[in-house]
Amino acid sequence: MRLNGSTIGASMMTLVLGVGYGMARADQLLMEDGRILTGTVSRSGSTYQLVNSNGTATDYPKDEVDRWVDVAEVTPTDALAMIRELNDLAMPVLTAQEPDQFSFLTETSSFSSDRAFDSESSSGFANGRLRLGRRSRSNLTISAGIEADRFSARDSQDAETVDSVRRDKDIDNVFIDEWARYTALFAALEKDPRYLSLTDRRRNSDSLADYSRRPPEQFESSADALRNALASVRACLKAAGDTQERIRAIPVQAVNDEEDIQDLEIRLADARADLDRAPFSKRLERRVHNLEDRLRKRVSRIELDAQRNARVVERKINDFARKRQNAISQLQAVETLLNQDAQVAPTP
Repeated sequence: MRLNGSTIGASMMTLVLGVGYGMARADQLLMEDGRILTGTVSRSGSTYQLVNSNGTATDYPKDEVDRWVDVAEVTPTDALAMIRELNDLAMPVLTAQEPDQFSFLTETSSFSSDRAFDSESSSGFANGRLRLGRRSRSNLTISAGIEADRFSARDSQDAETVDSVRRDKDIDNVFIDEWARYTALFAALEKDPRYLSLTDRRRNSDSLADYSRRPPEQFESSADALRNALASVRACLKAAGDTQERIRAIPVQAVNDEEDIQDLEIRLADARADLDRAPFSKRLERRVHNLEDRLRKRVSRIELDAQRNARVVERKINDFARKRQNAISQLQAVETLLNQDAQVAPTP
């Protein structure tokens, strides 16, 4: 075994984890005369140097060497033991029950003009003019994935009343909390010392990743499958983080939207109070109408943003689910392939 710093570090990690795999392979020089020389190989200019198991170093000119087969010291048997350990570590996380987002993504809020509006407000508006009732308290909560916080026109005898909606935050908070707990499993796996050791991509790290890049020539097909499986796990862990970041932003956006609406509501209430004191002021009437239009447009924009965010969140969740299932199937398949390799691999 090479005794460089990375190998020593990886070997110490292996011992700490109690794995104890038998790293027994070395590089090979395939000579022009048909010989196969095994040992630790390095190259300097036009010369290959091979150090055999006894520590004897021999130099070979480049023109005597057909090719250098750079083989990881992990054997197929070692790789099989490692993939089993990785599956034991990762499968409980990959197969954990995903939080139910159905109610979050599909629930439609209902309208209630009696709750949301004070019917006494804006009594000066009549003759078919648009009248936006004053809210008794701030009741707008915006979250991605819902048809909420929108205005609905309703005809009345002397005016068209525009209603707003309030969605209970409990569903959103439960959804966000459940996803935080769920994705924490993936974050913990990504930082687990055993996972890091098994998937270490550094050269000579005596890991699954090292074996997947430098397998014995006859096992290159299964090594390619192993490399793809490890990549699928990394993609799944990244998708978990991306999904959690997107979901974590939901309450932040809700707060920002709520503040915007509250500001407009306060300004509209002040303008209506001024108009009540001077009911025949055209300037104040225009100001009230302008603020009503701004409030309606802002809530409409929030609704569109909420629907767009809902689609983004749903795409993130679905993409995460696909990558999770892909990682599961590839890890299971590659364990079968490595098991076959271990049956036919020569004993070191």
